[in-house]
This record gives sequence, C-alpha cells and structure tokens, in this order.
Amino acid sequence: MMKTLAKTITFALAVATLAALGTGASATVVASASARPSVTIRVDDHRITAPTRMPAGYVDIHIVTSGKVHHHLAFWHLNRGVTSKRFIRVMKGPNGDPFKLGTAIGGNGPMLAGRLDTTMRLVPGRVVFADIVEGPTTRIASFQVVGAPVSTQPPAAVGTIVNRSYRFVLPAHFGRPGVYRFTNPDPVAHDGVIYPLVKGKSAADLVHWLQGGGKGRPPVVFARPLGGPGVIGSHWTSWFRLPKLAPGRYVLGCFLPDERGMLHAAIGMVAGFVVRS
Repeated sequence: MMKTLAKTITFALAVATLAALGTGASATVVASASARPSVTIRVDDHRITAPTRMPAGYVDIHIVTSGKVHHHLAFWHLNRGVTSKRFIRVMKGPNGDPFKLGTAIGGNGPMLAGRLDTTMRLVPGRVVFADIVEGPTTRIASFQVVGAPVSTQPPAAVGTIVNRSYRFVLPAHFGRPGVYRFTNPDPVAHDGVIYPLVKGKSAADLVHWLQGGGKGRPPVVFARPLGGPGVIGSHWTSWFRLPKLAPGRYVLGCFLPDERGMLHAAIGMVAGFVVRS
C-alpha cells in the first residue's frame, strides 16, 4: 500500500476543428454551442481508450474507470524536444523523474470503478498519460494537441483548493458537490486523493501514522480511494467535479514523494473535511 501511495468560440468553429481531429475507438470528442469540447477517456485493468488527437484550449475530460483495482491517471504535456518514447522510458525506470521532462496537467486521484469529471487546459504538443498504480506502469497512452484553442473559457467553480507550501488551503464548505478549481503556486507538483477517515480519527492522525512508518492500523480507509484532483505541476491549474459524498469525515492528501522520498502527506499536506447530510 505504501508503494501505491508513493507512484474540454463558436459552435461552427468547434465542429470544424473537432471534425478534423479524428478519435480513437469508443473515445469521442464532442462539442456543442457555448460549451467546451468534451472527451471521455476510459481505463480498466487492461487498457486505456482515448482519442489520439485533441483540440487546444479548455477541454472537459470525463475519466471513466472500471475493473477490480483502483486507477490513477496522470497526464503530462511533454517539454519541447522530448519524445514519447524517451518520456515513457524515464517514467518506467526505477529512479526516473517524469516531472523533469513534462508538465503535469491533471488527471484523477486514485479511485475504484466510477467516473470523475475534470477540465484541463491543453496547449499544442504531445500529452502522455499513464495509470500509476502498484507494480509496473503498463497502461500508457498519448494524444496530440493541435490547432488554436476551441474554448478559452474555464469552468465556473464553487471554490478553489490552493496548494501552498506543502499544505492544502480548502475553500469554505468544501465537501459539497460541485466543480472545484485546483491550483498550484508551489515550485513542485502536487495532487490530491480523498479517503474516508476511520471513526474517531483525523487528518493529523494520518500525518503521525505516515511519519511513524505506516505501522499499525491506518487512520484512513485506503481500500476505498474516492478520487480527487489529479497531479498538476508548478504554477498550473485544473478543475474537477466533486461528486456527492456520503455524510462522514474525509481527508484530502497529497501522496507524491519529495526529493528525499518522503510523501508530501507525511510533511503535513493533508486536510480533513466533513460532509453533512
């Protein structure tokens, strides 16, 4: 488990642009009047199904997961001159650092079978994305971002989560369903995953448990990851829709490692919140 923790101008313009792009099987780019392009990307225990070309600009990306294990998609826009082959080789290496070869632009926090709605800002170039789970990274795909932005309008958000100094700053009343902005002014990448807290436990208990080496019963239900905002790089922003959660106590945590290998959550990058009926 510790290893697991540590790896969408006009309607006419939209239709004309998207018709020229082409898509992969079962993964369709759709646009409608006054709406951002909409894409569904599917991942199961064997493969990722996604378009091979995408429009630039703000794009609604609906991530649908299925299968017996949790799934955790992370998207990187490759730096100029970096090939997909090189990026994948580094990402799959034992000590590889993909964040040096591309900018993380979003995805989903680990989740079981379900759906997470996100919005990403895509710029022309190559995007590689992978399902980062326990064991070898084998589910990897990519798409080319082409053309001028189809949509220049980000989604309206009910609140903003700020990643600042290895801490989450949550908006008031976080936990109610709706679209949230996830922004990162820090110099390093961050992500977020939501877990239910064990009865009587708090976000602080999670920090202490991690700092103690993860010994004993964990204070969160790691078997029930509920998704969350995917990984984004420094000075980047993405959006995600928080679904309606059952009443209870939850924690949002960042489980990326720092340069020493310590999880950001162990440094204190966790935030508890309560969902009421």
